[in-house]
Amino acid sequence: MKYWPAGSHEGRVEQFYSTGINGRAEPHGFNDDLLNFGLGSRDLPYVRRAKNLIHHLAKTYLDLGVDDALLDVGCGMGRQPEILVSGYMPKIYRGIDVTRKHVELCKRRFSRFSRETGHTDVEFKHASAVAIPYPEATFTKVLSIEAVEHCNTRLSFCREAYRVLRPGGVLACADFILLRDPQSAIERWLVRNGARIWCVPQANIYDYRTLRSLLESTGFIRISMEFLGAQTIPGYFWGHRKFSVMREVRKVRGFLKGVLGGFVIDYAVYWLYRRGLMEYVVYRAEKPGINLH
Repeated sequence: MKYWPAGSHEGRVEQFYSTGINGRAEPHGFNDDLLNFGLGSRDLPYVRRAKNLIHHLAKTYLDLGVDDALLDVGCGMGRQPEILVSGYMPKIYRGIDVTRKHVELCKRRFSRFSRETGHTDVEFKHASAVAIPYPEATFTKVLSIEAVEHCNTRLSFCREAYRVLRPGGVLACADFILLRDPQSAIERWLVRNGARIWCVPQANIYDYRTLRSLLESTGFIRISMEFLGAQTIPGYFWGHRKFSVMREVRKVRGFLKGVLGGFVIDYAVYWLYRRGLMEYVVYRAEKPGINLH
């Protein structure tokens, strides 16, 4: 396991996501150890919406299957990898995460999962997405769900994803992006400070047109984007305002960082979305070539 240098961006991200999981003996929290915003009606239970999002990326965007070598960037605490491996059975699965405790939980969960299912070609590494610890042209598919915005920078991640993909390989991401530039003082303040609290580098704050240009300049082709804010952001925001959820968040993360800090970040995202400034985007891009396997 790596230990990030003091003051490093990776260290700040790790500290942010480590809150509440130190000392946990077993995976499975109140949210089934899923961390994404979810996809679907706000009336659906959170865990169902979170699974919907994973399946939407895996099926619609990656067409993930048994012949694939998959890299999962920001694999979380193990539930997302479990859904991907058990549901789609890629030949090879590799997960990386900047948070050491996440990787430890993944390894613990999969030591049991591999014995039960016989799927053993699974590996987790504590690593940065801007320095992916695998050789060039290793994977047919690269997936990242709500991790790219934290990378220092998104451009560096895209270059690394392109490097480790085989010719014809596919990148699919769920991410947060601007639709326009902030106009008022309060919009600029919320974007700047919300990003700071959420460990999003200022260099990653731009609109979807810039994102498309960034992917093109990296070498990707056949780029497609889908805006899913209406099916993700309101459901996540209002779902996490329920008393039962806030009570569980307080148990896991504490009041200041969990309940209060979570509310500040969630409200900033929701307010900026309602103002037509921020969007939840899912995008797909291909590396040129025809030889996938």
